[in-house]
Amino acid sequence: MTSPIRVLFNDCYGDFAFSEAFEAEYLKRAGHAVEADGRLYRIGSNSIRCDPVALAIYDEFGSEWCSGQEAELAIRDVPAIFASYWEIDDYGGNETVRLRIDEAMADILETFIQTGDEAALRRQHAALSEAAGLTKKTCEETSKETCEETSKEPSETFKELCETVCNDTRPNDQDKINALAFDSGC
Repeated sequence: MTSPIRVLFNDCYGDFAFSEAFEAEYLKRAGHAVEADGRLYRIGSNSIRCDPVALAIYDEFGSEWCSGQEAELAIRDVPAIFASYWEIDDYGGNETVRLRIDEAMADILETFIQTGDEAALRRQHAALSEAAGLTKKTCEETSKETCEETSKEPSETFKELCETVCNDTRPNDQDKINALAFDSGC
């Protein structure tokens, strides 16, 4: 199993900010200043939120030491399968790491339409559903609002996407869609 993606976010109203002590430590370890502004809302390895040096400093010193004025930095583990499907939702500076489950499901349907590989579609759907379910369980255990996901179950979302694809599919792709064994009404 692949390790989750760790994402720094601000868990209070205010602004995502590092403390001066954090910035000095980051400069010492990384050899350059924290460039949070340009990298703050990027997804993936180019984001300061996933920067290995920033995460190591956070792990070593904790939230209080790392957080700047009016910030309370925290870490959210995102299942690796959603590495390209997360975003930061900001309301008054209080951030939520949100998974874009619908987009992930749409991408596996798109791949199926292009390849017709039903076995791969089933594997990918099962993996996404399992990861989304594990994430939902983790959020319920923490009982924090920082873990909002889609309000629909992954299988329900998948069925709706399948119906959408069926309604918007070119005639030559319809045979591929009809091969789906899901109860989606297609």
